[in-house]
Amino acid sequence: MLDFESARQRFLQMAGPVKTQVIPLSRALGRVLAEDIISLAAMPEFDTSAMDGYAVNVDDVVELPCSLPVVGQSPAGSAPAKLQRNTAMRVFTGAAVPTGADAVVMQEHVQRVGQNISIDKPVNRGQNVRKSGEDLPARALALTKGRRLIGPTLSLVSLLDRREVEVAAEPRVAILVTGSELRQPGTEPRPGSIVESNGRVIAALVAQAGGLVVQSSIAQDDRSMVQDAIEGALAVADLLVTVGGVSVGDYDFVRPALQAAGASIELHQVAIKPGMPLTLGRRGSKAIVALPGNPASCAITFALFAMPLLRAWQGDQSPVPIPVTVPLLTTSIPDRTRTRILLGGLVERQGTRGFLPHDNQSSGATLALGHSDGFAILTPSSEPACAGVQVPYLRFTDL
Repeated sequence: MLDFESARQRFLQMAGPVKTQVIPLSRALGRVLAEDIISLAAMPEFDTSAMDGYAVNVDDVVELPCSLPVVGQSPAGSAPAKLQRNTAMRVFTGAAVPTGADAVVMQEHVQRVGQNISIDKPVNRGQNVRKSGEDLPARALALTKGRRLIGPTLSLVSLLDRREVEVAAEPRVAILVTGSELRQPGTEPRPGSIVESNGRVIAALVAQAGGLVVQSSIAQDDRSMVQDAIEGALAVADLLVTVGGVSVGDYDFVRPALQAAGASIELHQVAIKPGMPLTLGRRGSKAIVALPGNPASCAITFALFAMPLLRAWQGDQSPVPIPVTVPLLTTSIPDRTRTRILLGGLVERQGTRGFLPHDNQSSGATLALGHSDGFAILTPSSEPACAGVQVPYLRFTDL
């Protein structure tokens, strides 16, 4: 049985080589760059005005007050004429500063009288001017490969005049849920049946991590059926995720079926609670993650171990999420040997914002899972984690 951090490193090592594809920028949200992005031109390309006002030459505004005639204007999107000495030009935010000008005076700081402006405050060279290349010089490195594209990042790529980007291909994922008692939501109930829900949360987390679900199925608790389903899933996916049947019960057929299908077991059992039966396997270039069937165990183990694997498979610079540290609002029971994962969320209590665990921490607690925004991670200890102690916390949306 491996400890939490050692197990996660083992998962990261299972990532295969990054495959790439070129896609339109409009479809790149959440994808990982597979190329460095270089600026073809300076940003901004030319000197621009940071304010609505008047472009001037500082050497013409020495003796105050100063009166200058306004000659022409520079609206955004135009190429203005050169500013002649001892004149001013009307200029607007984002517009080009004319050649010959080296400052922009805000319109609120001048008095306009007919075709002249009067300036009575000192003007500094470069005032309200965004210089060409101030943000990024031409041929400079703007973004490095391995960066996951979010909204602001896409804005930068757009400004760099790119319509397409090379990104990591989405790892193909097959989900196989086992259990003779399971039925799909909305289907006719039968005696002893349970609505299958784990496949939904895994599919959602796969998409969040940048993977692509190519197959999702349910197999009954029959060894030959489980093995056939495993063979079919490995034929179409880079990563097979199984749910349930991974422990040591009479109807837990996943591990023997994996071995019969030619897979090697790289890891079995991790010192965490919940989720100890977590198993990692491999067949050739294909990775296999076998999750416990209890809902909380299933979601937590996939979030903490399989999502980083999927991100590493895309060359993500930061495959492991960085938790925030918050105060624990209640005292938690210790575990001497295992890392404890507590479902819950951030709340404010008596002026303190911190993590409040859900009352029910059972691995089968579907209500607790559905009501939790995230989870706290408590290292093994013989002492209880008392209220007020700082704990690492991860929201599901930040994974």
